[in-house]
Amino acid sequence: MPTQPETRPLGELLRRAGLLSQAQLEVVLQDQQWQPDLRLGDILELRGWVKRDAIEFFAEQWPKLATGSRNSPIGYYFQ
Repeated sequence: MPTQPETRPLGELLRRAGLLSQAQLEVVLQDQQWQPDLRLGDILELRGWVKRDAIEFFAEQWPKLATGSRNSPIGYYFQ
């Protein structure tokens, strides 16, 4: 039986990966309410909290990797 893709919001994925604190996530979500035309990743990059490469990895690649049968630590994917 195939596993379902990771469906957590991007901010939660970054927080769980240790790239973003809960306080930072709350600030970014508040910023997003004031700037609804900006995506969460754009705000993170503008604030300098997370690099674009990491944002793109978690937005685009992580859901595909999370459905695989390999259960490697997150550091494995950044080698």
